[in-house]
Amino acid sequence: MEPATTTKRAKQSENQNQDRLGDLPDCLIIHILTFVKCRDAARTCVLSKRWKHLYKRMSILLLNASDFATVKIFAKFVSKLLLHRDSSVALHTLDFRRYGVIETRILKKVLHYAVSNNVRRLGIDIQPDDRLLPIIGCSVFSCRSLTSLKLSVYCKNYSEEKIVFPESPDLPALTSLDVTNIVFCASSGSDRAEPFSNLSKLNNLFIGSYTLRDAKTLCVSSVTLSSLAFRAYCCPSKIVLSTPNLCSFDFSGVTCHDLSGSGLSAVKRVNIDADTSYCSSEPPFILLNWVKELVNVQSMMVTINTLQVLFLIPDLVKINFPSLGNLKSMKVKMKPLSCAVTESLGPFKSRKAQKMILLVIQKGSSSECSEEEGILHLGAQTILTYLLSQNETSLIAS
Repeated sequence: MEPATTTKRAKQSENQNQDRLGDLPDCLIIHILTFVKCRDAARTCVLSKRWKHLYKRMSILLLNASDFATVKIFAKFVSKLLLHRDSSVALHTLDFRRYGVIETRILKKVLHYAVSNNVRRLGIDIQPDDRLLPIIGCSVFSCRSLTSLKLSVYCKNYSEEKIVFPESPDLPALTSLDVTNIVFCASSGSDRAEPFSNLSKLNNLFIGSYTLRDAKTLCVSSVTLSSLAFRAYCCPSKIVLSTPNLCSFDFSGVTCHDLSGSGLSAVKRVNIDADTSYCSSEPPFILLNWVKELVNVQSMMVTINTLQVLFLIPDLVKINFPSLGNLKSMKVKMKPLSCAVTESLGPFKSRKAQKMILLVIQKGSSSECSEEEGILHLGAQTILTYLLSQNETSLIAS
């Protein structure tokens, strides 16, 4: 028995000392390195001769200044990484983030490297000087290899300057676009901005804060677009949707945008987090019009804030909503009420609206109403019967 025990222990010791990570093929190790910070991936070069050059062959580069002690160290690291990276390896993703001062030469180097190496997915989230905005725009909007672009640029010193989105971007392969703090200009000889019409493969579109220049209307035209999201707290404007295949619509912010066109009628999934403006004395009829346009929606998520914004509409409970006939489920996300909504409602109405919504929750049967991580899952019948169709007096009395 003793020799067998000794052999077993020897095998266990051998297994414990085995370099299992080192036994993996290079391609798999490089793939694993893409899940750690670039700084830490580069540090693996000291492990052995084999590891010395592995990090240089990564196809995904996540460059975040917050991972470094100083911006000087970050700039030096980025310069060396781009200089020594193996350019024969296709560059799939480059994500560059720096909140604060960024050297012009570093930003130019990153943009030039991304474009010249035919990057597929590009993310730029920075606060540059005003003079760098044209450089950024010229680089990213002419990168024909891009399939995904995320661009969030806020000028330092609270400058009102923004990147101008071109009338006809040269992005034939783009399927996903995420832009924040952008300017859309009117098309030639028109008072409408129509920046997405030539993006023939666009599938997902997110628009953060934006402004219109020489235009009164923003046109979102795309036969391929299936997901559209807006985040807006200012710049009221008219938006025309020509998106016959739109399936998903998300909105967060102040509902000051008049939506029209054929887009909302095709939507099946909706997520709305609506707020109201301190300076607005008008009921939120725009939000109500959105809801009426959702004739094919099947799944809806709203915040409790959104329901209280709707409560600002006079005689809401007397309004019929035949457009929601296909609604199968509704979720209400519980969150603190915004100051603007509380101020608009006033203390009494705010408590009254809160009571109405709580009654909706209580009315739901156990099979129709459940709670998970601050989200109430309500059956469509509960919402439609007890919030939108019933008389307010009988609702509160019940």
